[in-house]
Amino acid sequence: MTCAHALSRAGIHVQVFEKSRGIGGRMNTRRAEGWQCDLGALYFTASTRQFQDQIDLWIADGTVVPWHPRLAVYHGRRAYPHRGKDVMRYVGAPKMNAMLSCVDGSFPLHRNTRVESLERRGDNWHLRITDGPMFPESFDAVVCAIPAQQAIPLVKPWSAELSRTASSVDMLPCWAAAAHFEREVRTDFDAAFINAGPLRWVARDDSKPNRPALETWLIHASPRWSKDHLESTAEEVSTWLMQSLEDLLGHRPSSCHAHRWRYADTAVPLHVGAKWDNDTKIGLCGDWLSAGKVEGAWRSGTLLAEQMIQSCVSTLPASHLRMLSIMR
Repeated sequence: MTCAHALSRAGIHVQVFEKSRGIGGRMNTRRAEGWQCDLGALYFTASTRQFQDQIDLWIADGTVVPWHPRLAVYHGRRAYPHRGKDVMRYVGAPKMNAMLSCVDGSFPLHRNTRVESLERRGDNWHLRITDGPMFPESFDAVVCAIPAQQAIPLVKPWSAELSRTASSVDMLPCWAAAAHFEREVRTDFDAAFINAGPLRWVARDDSKPNRPALETWLIHASPRWSKDHLESTAEEVSTWLMQSLEDLLGHRPSSCHAHRWRYADTAVPLHVGAKWDNDTKIGLCGDWLSAGKVEGAWRSGTLLAEQMIQSCVSTLPASHLRMLSIMR
């Protein structure tokens, strides 16, 4: 969405194809029955002045707020106060992907639309939609803003360099769950890092600003546990994670809803920022190309848009540029 917005602001016609119903990918918030939970990205931080400037703009328009959780670290069955580096943590408000609302509507967005393959006809790109016909319009350039493993089959027939880049990355899964309690759970922390066992992170989601008051906890399983149980059902995983959370907090959730992120994180993220193949006019962007995390995704999308604008504006009349952005 960052890349698409930057291209659109430069006067380039952009269309976004989103395979899911909502936008933001792992910046996902699940809502139901008076509760909500950020199932993907927990929060985000800024390590560069450029991203901090963007966060300040989001804060000014009310879509991002600071989050000041009481943090703990579990070693075995004991929790200790978190003594790590003090950093400012931010969350979207009232849900994690709220800041994307400012760009939603800036360009055509095709939801629930999965791109199966790309076809080259002369200088134009055409795309085939899963379980559907070829999309009626053609495009001058393509952006694949998706996990590396999903990008490979799209770019491999056309760009050996982009295929090698995507194939060099190992992405890790994560089972996540939203657990609900009938009453308040009293703890000395709002979120905790877990260093052993099936869990990696737990957090009281309603401790974030502008959230419903219903006691709701996020659970993230460890990459190893998630990989070992990758093909388990959501019902099975909900039962296991609910028990693990009860063992940790001493209280049993009244219900639990699990969600599998098949490509949640990158084992060793690349530090190339983004990849643009000027010969084929195909680009790759995503957190896996730019050191991971929300900031990495934003930086990658920003960098790719800059590369595309410099390349395409110099070779094609602006009125002829019709960009395609394929999202998660």
